[in-house]
Amino acid sequence: MKNKVSINVGGMTCSACSSAIDRALRKKKGIESVAVNLATNKANVEYDDESISLAEIEKTIEQTGYEVIKKNQEKTLEDKETFYLEDQQNMMIAWMFSIPMMVLMFLQMGGVIPHDKHYPGIINMILAFGIMAWPAQKVFISAFKSLIHGHSNMDVLIALGSGAAFSTGFFGNKMGSHSFTGIAGMILVIHLTGRFIERRAKGKTSSAIRKLMEMGAKYANVEKEGSLIQLPVEDLQINDMMLIKPGEKIPTDGTVSEGSTYIDESMATGESVPVHKKAGDPVIGATINGNGSIRVRVSKLGKDTFLAQMIQLVDEAQTTKVPIQAFADKITGIFVPVIIVMAVLTCLIHYFFPQVMHYVYAVLPFAKYLHIGQMTPLIQALFASISVLVIACPCALGLATPTAIMAGIGLGAENGILYRNGEAIQMINQAKMIVFDKTGTLTKGKPVIKDVITCNGFDEKQLIRIAGSMEKHSEHPLAKAVVQKMESTGLQSVEIRDFVNESGKGISASIDKEVFIIGNEKYLQEEKCNLSAYQAQIDQLTEQGKSIILIAGKKKDDATYALAGIFSVVDEIKPSVYRTMEYLKEKQIKTLLLSGDNEKTVYQVFHELDMDMMKANVLPADKSHTIRELQKEYRPLIMAGDGINDAPALKQADISMAMGNGTDIAIESADIVLVKGDPLTIIKTLALSKEIFKVIKQNLFWAFFYNLVAIPFAFSGLLNPIIAEMAMAISSITVVTNANRLRKMKIMPQLNVELNEAIPEGE
Repeated sequence: MKNKVSINVGGMTCSACSSAIDRALRKKKGIESVAVNLATNKANVEYDDESISLAEIEKTIEQTGYEVIKKNQEKTLEDKETFYLEDQQNMMIAWMFSIPMMVLMFLQMGGVIPHDKHYPGIINMILAFGIMAWPAQKVFISAFKSLIHGHSNMDVLIALGSGAAFSTGFFGNKMGSHSFTGIAGMILVIHLTGRFIERRAKGKTSSAIRKLMEMGAKYANVEKEGSLIQLPVEDLQINDMMLIKPGEKIPTDGTVSEGSTYIDESMATGESVPVHKKAGDPVIGATINGNGSIRVRVSKLGKDTFLAQMIQLVDEAQTTKVPIQAFADKITGIFVPVIIVMAVLTCLIHYFFPQVMHYVYAVLPFAKYLHIGQMTPLIQALFASISVLVIACPCALGLATPTAIMAGIGLGAENGILYRNGEAIQMINQAKMIVFDKTGTLTKGKPVIKDVITCNGFDEKQLIRIAGSMEKHSEHPLAKAVVQKMESTGLQSVEIRDFVNESGKGISASIDKEVFIIGNEKYLQEEKCNLSAYQAQIDQLTEQGKSIILIAGKKKDDATYALAGIFSVVDEIKPSVYRTMEYLKEKQIKTLLLSGDNEKTVYQVFHELDMDMMKANVLPADKSHTIRELQKEYRPLIMAGDGINDAPALKQADISMAMGNGTDIAIESADIVLVKGDPLTIIKTLALSKEIFKVIKQNLFWAFFYNLVAIPFAFSGLLNPIIAEMAMAISSITVVTNANRLRKMKIMPQLNVELNEAIPEGE
């Protein structure tokens, strides 16, 4: 049986660490998939519990040299916000040691302390050792663990570089006036400073989940045995009746039992306009009540609530990988060993062929400021090889993708866009076609009366009252539209008798001294109702793709029925769909309408929206086959749907979007969930995915570019080890900071205005 588990991992410092864990787990029998994320410090593992146990998986991680942290989610999130405090303390201690070192270095450079004095070197050795033994000790412990477990990471490079520099202090006069003990201390202090800034920035990319968790209410006012008591949210039970006062947060998911109000659902949908709620309407926990008091019956608790599921989706999605990351992972997996070999070669070349490098320095005017031409071969070799070790940290490469994914998915959650996996973010940018289901996706999914045509002297209000009174007793899908028409017109139902439901045809009932029938054309013809005078109108409405409801009446003693009226029923197109289709045409993305409805009904929507292709009368079982055929020409292909019959097609599509107002099975099958269920959110999703992927490409470019440019300089001995370490730290900080730009980005703000204008209040 397949299981999924998310394991918190401690001790990872760079992408080489996450790659080592990934490789170790994939070698184990029974492991189906692995995603180790450096930014979240998590390993998401899918495994067959008949072949391997969770304990064996955790043991494998520990045997690789890392720690399995077993904490509840709340504590982990708290750690993500404060885990950099230890790094801050280590940084401050390291600077306390390094400031005296810097003062001594400047005094020697200025000639205040003669170069032949040995005590500055001794003091620097003591201070550097203090940094190595106290604030930087975890660097050396991590490096040692990594090496004894047969792999290498960033800490190995830093430990080797600073250790080599520190060792020069033991050579004394043999090293001439060049001792790198001060450089050893500075490498470590800059490294610790960079790690602190980087980790604090990483904590911000994780803030989306913390914000979601803080949204929930702590207490609820509940009616118990005739009195109102305040209970903690965790003590609520299904069917408890909550009283929600104006301005209060709704404690948990439920259904309005009494009252009406406007509720701010922006935390779930990203939509700033409050939504009107009345009796029978669902409400979401953590949303904010407006100016009306309502009574809400509890329907969901704990992990079943919308907010809890939202948190889980965001958490899982942030740990997934996009395909482009695989390329970076392959490089970082071999990066550290290659750099160590390169550092050794650098040392050998500079030691045995120093004159060759001197010819290079002679033609470079800035080389004289490094004084490298004045160094002995041994000093020159150490100087260059230390620079290679500290400049080539793969940390920036490892952080480039996951930090952007985390920040982008967090922003999506705040705007009602829930990504279930990271792969969709990359694929959506190359999408060539979007396939739309009709009912509930492009249309409201709630049939309404469009036309009311009276016949043979019947009054319109009389007709609506009679039809509504009868349809109240019917279970036909279109019956609700007639009842809603009666109620919205302000009419009251009348008493009916002798109600009969003719399955698949229509209904009949007596009202006062008359008998009425309601149904389709075939049913009325069977009941001897003459439709010839109105056939042209019926055919015209049918040609427009509208569903027809006919009503006829007669006196009890009459032999035949007379047509009383014609109702046309439509499933209205969502107002924002028109703008969505315009945008997709601008971006040259093909659109196809896929529906199980009859061709005339589907054509009406297809024609009105000016879509590219349509396919009607498609059975649920055939939808996935249709998607598969389309993928031969259009790939990647997006499918947007909301119903239970869309689930197979959603699974087949390259990227699937489920409307949040749809069924649970459709949402479970989708890669992206659009909480509001509005098609205009599709545009926002495309825009957000584009921005996320753009930031990923920027991060990867600068991470690669930095290494490609810097390593040759370090190899040539033209890069001071201190500058190299500063550049390495800055590269990682830059990547994380660039990713954090997404957190403050507005997703196509002009669409918010269009969305508000397009959708009337109460929708």
